Amino acid sequence: MKNLIWVFVLASVMVSTSGYGASVMGVAAGNCETWTKDKEEDCEAYRFDRVYLIGFLTGVNSLAPKDIMASTDAEGLTGWIDNYCKEHPLDAIDEAANALALELNQ
Repeated sequence: MKNLIWVFVLASVMVSTSGYGASVMGVAAGNCETWTKDKEEDCEAYRFDRVYLIGFLTGVNSLAPKDIMASTDAEGLTGWIDNYCKEHPLDAIDEAANALALELNQ
C-alpha cells in the first residue's frame, strides 16, 4: 500500500512541476528569485521558506519507499535549493522542492 501511495505522490509532483493546474498557497507560492533575495537579506520570510521546505520533504519522506532524507540534513537541503534557485530564478519554490524530492528519490 505504501508503494501505491508513493506512486500517487510522484505523479502529483510531476503534475505540479509541469504547471497543470496545481494550486499552491502560502510560502511555496513565492519564486526562487525571492528565495535568494530573502536569504541574502536574512529576513523572516527566508526562515518560513526553510520551514516549508523541510516540512514538505518530511511529508514526502513519510510516504517514500525509502528514507530519502537519510543522507542529508537541513543545511544540505537548503543548499540544494539555493543552487537550484540561482539557476532557475523564475521557478516557484514548490517547483524547486518537487525537483529536490525527485532528486533525493533517485
